[in-house]
Amino acid sequence: MTQSRSWVLVGPGRFVPEYSEWPALNPMLVRLQPAYCGICGSDLHSYKGKHPMVHLPIILGHEISATISEVGSDAGLDIPIGSPVVVLPSVPCGECYQCLHGREHICSQLKVIGNVGLNGALSNYMDVPAHSVIPIPSDMDLARAALVEPTAVAIHALKRVTHDEGGLVIIGAGPIGLLTALVAKAQGISPLSILDIRDGRLRAAQSLGLDNVLKSTDADLVERIHTIHPDGPGAVYDCVAVTETINLALNVARKGTSVVLAGVPEGPLNMEAVFIQDRELSVVGTLMYNLAEFQEAIDLIYRNRIPDSIVTKIASFEDVPHVFAQLAQDPGEDIKVLIKISS
Repeated sequence: MTQSRSWVLVGPGRFVPEYSEWPALNPMLVRLQPAYCGICGSDLHSYKGKHPMVHLPIILGHEISATISEVGSDAGLDIPIGSPVVVLPSVPCGECYQCLHGREHICSQLKVIGNVGLNGALSNYMDVPAHSVIPIPSDMDLARAALVEPTAVAIHALKRVTHDEGGLVIIGAGPIGLLTALVAKAQGISPLSILDIRDGRLRAAQSLGLDNVLKSTDADLVERIHTIHPDGPGAVYDCVAVTETINLALNVARKGTSVVLAGVPEGPLNMEAVFIQDRELSVVGTLMYNLAEFQEAIDLIYRNRIPDSIVTKIASFEDVPHVFAQLAQDPGEDIKVLIKISS
C-alpha cells in the first residue's frame, strides 16, 4: 500500500494532518504524486467556512501540477509513469441536461477535485479519474504548470461576454483579477483598468506591467475611469464579489454592456438593480472552463505569456496551516502562493 500524508480541513481555520495507508488503486483511476498546488481565493473562503458549496472535512487543492505514479488497469490512459501532468478538477456526471449539451463545466451534479465533493492535492498522493489527467510538455516547469487552472478560469471568464470597443475594467487585483488582466492583455484587449482597495495589490499589478492601476477608494475614481474609457468600458469584471464592488461595476459599466461576476460571494449581494434595468445591463456569472480552455491555458503559460513574478511565494507542505492563516488574515503583497508538495 501507498503511504500518504494529507492536510485535512476539519473546521473553519483548522487543518489536521492525516497519515494513512492508501488502498490498492481502483482500476478505473490514476494515482498522482502532486508536485505543486496553488492556493485559490475559493480555498480561503473554504478555510474561513464561508464557501457555500464546500462541505468539511475535505482535503483542499485544485490548482495542481503532478507526476503520474500509477495507472489503473482499466483507466484507458496511455501516458508513461513519471510523466508531468496537470489536473482538470471538474468531474461532471455526463448524464444531465448541461452535460448532454456540451456544458459539462456547469453540470447539475458537478464535483470538483479539492473543492466540491472530492479530495484534492494537499496530500502526497491522490487518485483521480483518467479524464482529469492532462499531459503537459516534458520541459514545462511544474511550478508554472500549477498556474494552468486559474489561467483557464480567466480565459473562460473573458469568453463569457463580447468585448466591443472600450476595453475592460477589472475590479480586484487578487490572483483571478490579475490573471484576467494578463490574459486580456495577451489577447490584445485595450485599454485595461484594474482597481483594488489595497496598496499592496496595486503595487503587485504595477509590477506585472499592467497600466491604469487605480485605487477604488479615490474620490475621482469614476472620472479617471471615464478618462481612460471615454465611451465607457466594453465590460466590467467584478473579481471580488461584495456589495460595494458589484455596485461599483454597475455604476461604471457602459449602457448596454455586461458586468461579469467572477468572484465568489460569501453571502447575499445588495445590488442597485435600477442600474441593470435603466442601462440595459447584463449581469453574467462565470464559474469554470472546458477542456479546450484548459489546453489554451497550458499553451499560454508554456509560451511565457504569463509572467513568472505572479508567483510571489512557494511554501513547504509542512507550512500549510500557517500559510492559510496568514493569507486569510492579510495577503499583503502576495499574489499567487504555491505549496510545494513533492519534487
